[in-house]
Amino acid sequence: MMRRFWSSVENSGINAGASHCCSCSKKRESNDDTINWFQAVVHLLKGNIGSGLLSLPLAFSHAGTLVGPLAMSILCFISLVCINLLLV
Repeated sequence: MMRRFWSSVENSGINAGASHCCSCSKKRESNDDTINWFQAVVHLLKGNIGSGLLSLPLAFSHAGTLVGPLAMSILCFISLVCINLLLV
């Protein structure tokens, strides 16, 4: 998918008037530095869920025993509704 995206960007002529003095405008020689969709999903999950799990105990200690679980339930419901809207 990323390969199709970059080939469409290169063929669109976006950098037609730009000088080729920086390394970012060079074409890639190999596909060694690309990732597939599964690796991209894993990186997104690590970045979003990982930091949330690390900060969750501190958030619960600041919120308390009543407000913490209540707020978590409300936020989980909102998250599920948003995911449902995105998928449907």
